[in-house]
Amino acid sequence: MASIISRQIFQSLQSINLIDDKEKRDSIFKEKTDIDKENTTKRDFKKEGISSQYIFSYSSMVNACNIGKDFANFLQGQGITKVWKITPQLAKQFLDLKASQGASPNTLLSYRANLIKINHAITENFNCRGFCRGDANIQNYQIERPEKIDRRLDNNQISQMLDSYNGKYALAFKIQADFGLRFNEIKNLSLTDFTIGPGRDIETVKQGTVNTTNTLYIHSGTKGGLSRVVSIPPEKITEYRAILEQLQGGKLHPFSFLDKGNYNRAIKNLANSLGFGKVGSSHEFRKFYASTRYQEEIRPNMTRSEKLEIARNIVKDLGHGRARDDLIKTYIGNL
Repeated sequence: MASIISRQIFQSLQSINLIDDKEKRDSIFKEKTDIDKENTTKRDFKKEGISSQYIFSYSSMVNACNIGKDFANFLQGQGITKVWKITPQLAKQFLDLKASQGASPNTLLSYRANLIKINHAITENFNCRGFCRGDANIQNYQIERPEKIDRRLDNNQISQMLDSYNGKYALAFKIQADFGLRFNEIKNLSLTDFTIGPGRDIETVKQGTVNTTNTLYIHSGTKGGLSRVVSIPPEKITEYRAILEQLQGGKLHPFSFLDKGNYNRAIKNLANSLGFGKVGSSHEFRKFYASTRYQEEIRPNMTRSEKLEIARNIVKDLGHGRARDDLIKTYIGNL
C-alpha cells in the first residue's frame, strides 16, 4: 500500500493541468496573460512565469510522476509523512543526492522543474506554504548548465552529402531537401502528389485554396493532418519531370519501405564518412530547405520586417503555424 506522502504527492500531480492540445493551450494562455497568440509553446508560458502550473505533454506527465515517486520515497526515508512537513532544506537535499549519484545537468534541471510543479500543486491542494521558499528555495538551486554543442550540419555539408551519396535513400534525401518534408511525409509520399504543368484548385488546411500548378501536395503523414502545397522551383521543373517519368510503372508510394531508424543511421554514417563529425538526422534536410530558400528570396536593402515576412511564410510551408516565430531561428537562424 502506498504511503500517505506518496498518495498526497500523486494527488497533487493529478491536479496539474495537462495541456497537450494546442487550442486548449492557446485558450489558457490568453485567459492567464490576456495575450491573444496562436500556437503557443511551453516557452511562452515560461516567459510569462506560469509554466509551473501546467504540463505540456503526456511524456512530461509520465516523467513528473516518476520524479514525484522518487521524491516521495526520499521523503519517507527522512521520516516525512505529510506534504506540509516538506521543508526547503529537504528539497535541496534531494537534489544534492541526485547530483552526488551522478545525475547529469539536464537531469537535474528536469528534477528541479518538476519539484517546482509539485510544490505549486501542493500549495493549491493542501493550503500550505510549500517548500519553494526561504534561503534554500530550490528555484535558486545552482545547476551548471552543460555547454551547448552545435551538432547541426551546415548547408555546405548537406550539399556535399547530397552530391556524394548514390545509395537507396538518395532520391528521398533530395526530395526532403528540395521541399522540406518531415520523415513521415516522405515515407507516405505518392507520385500523384506531384503536379508538373497546369494544376487545379484544392483546399489545404494550412493555406486555404491553392492552385497545384507545378507543386508538391503534402497531405499524408503530416503533423496533425495539416495539408499544404509547396511550389516546385522553376529551375527544377525539368529535373522533376524526368524523375517522375523514370518512376512511372513502379510503386505509387516509392518510399513506403523507409524505416526511420535505418534512414537516420544512413544520414549519420554519411556525415561521419565525409568527416563532419556531426550527429545528423532527416530533420537537417528541413533546415537546409528553409535556410537556402530564405537566402534565395531575400534581396539587398530589405527591412527586417520584410525579411521576417519571408521567414514566416517558409516556416508555414514547413507545416508549422505562421505565428511560430520561435522556430525561425531553428530553421533559418538570425535574420
